[in-house]
Amino acid sequence: DNCEVVSVIQTGGPTYGSPLTPGTYVIEYTATDGATPGNTAVCSFTIIVEDDDAPYLVCQPDITVSADGDCTWSSIESLTDPLLVRDNCPNDVLEYEVVFADASTTMGTGVVPGGTIFQLGENTVTYTLTDAAGNEVSCSFTVTVVDEESPVLSCPVDIAESTDAGECDYTYAPTLDGGNASDNCSAFGDLVITYTVDGPDNSLSGPFANGTDFDFAVGISQVEYTVVDEAGNETRCIQLVEVTDDEDPVIACAAGSPFSRSTTTGVCGYVASGGEFDATASDNCGLMSVTHDYGAWGDATSLDGATFPVGTTVVTWTVVDASGNTDVCSITITVEDTEAPSFVNCPEDITFTIGTDGDCENGVIW
Repeated sequence: DNCEVVSVIQTGGPTYGSPLTPGTYVIEYTATDGATPGNTAVCSFTIIVEDDDAPYLVCQPDITVSADGDCTWSSIESLTDPLLVRDNCPNDVLEYEVVFADASTTMGTGVVPGGTIFQLGENTVTYTLTDAAGNEVSCSFTVTVVDEESPVLSCPVDIAESTDAGECDYTYAPTLDGGNASDNCSAFGDLVITYTVDGPDNSLSGPFANGTDFDFAVGISQVEYTVVDEAGNETRCIQLVEVTDDEDPVIACAAGSPFSRSTTTGVCGYVASGGEFDATASDNCGLMSVTHDYGAWGDATSLDGATFPVGTTVVTWTVVDASGNTDVCSITITVEDTEAPSFVNCPEDITFTIGTDGDCENGVIW
């Protein structure tokens, strides 16, 4: 002032030293000299406080969780909340967006609500933090839902069957249907179902596709089913298949019974030749033995060379298969002695003269 007597006071705006939040502030000062009335001068300026500091936002690392029985995962807030949400100024807004595995989305304000259903596969969670000044920052992480639950399997009941007619095995197609196998994530038609067979002789056959025919041998076999879902989880179970041979063997005695034979020359009986009296037999699984009950002959499996006495002899043949099933047949052999006797020491012709001593009563005595 020209007179150097001046008072200066703030007449507008926040006072010096006051903290200023983002915004626009007009500051005004008024100077008054010592004249009466006083002369005044006004000084004003504008302070603009801008928030150009981006917020801080830190997401969870990518996480992998197991699907539940519905092949989904119900979220837990502690696993999907951001790790850090911070801004230098108040009134920031946190928003989320979830892009699910099937490309559908959900979004909202705040954190992802607990109980949000995440689908099987990779789901992406994106958080965006925006402050009052419009500064924003985003971060993302994935929630991968995997199927670690094995299929549920109920084995078919054990079975006991007889061999098919004329065969030494039983044809059966081990099969699992929707009532036997299910999975939390894979439809029945998407399950891979196979089976192997551990036979009575410990031989291993397979794997075979579900429902494929297999010829089961006599004895007890183990059928092991394997069910694999689309995630590679598998379940196994065992079914027992018992096959018995209840089919009797078939025996055929020599044709022509009852037989009539004459004694063999020089023998008081008939000596059988070759297999004329032998039986033949067959079986669906294999014979154990074919024997006769003619005790006078040492070979119980054949009558070749056996001597049958004069008269009638009944011979019974018995066949036994490997499972103990039997069949029998009988033949009758009648032997007639048609050979005339013969002298072995008959004297040659001799002429005897009697009465040479003159006594006719004293002849030759034989």
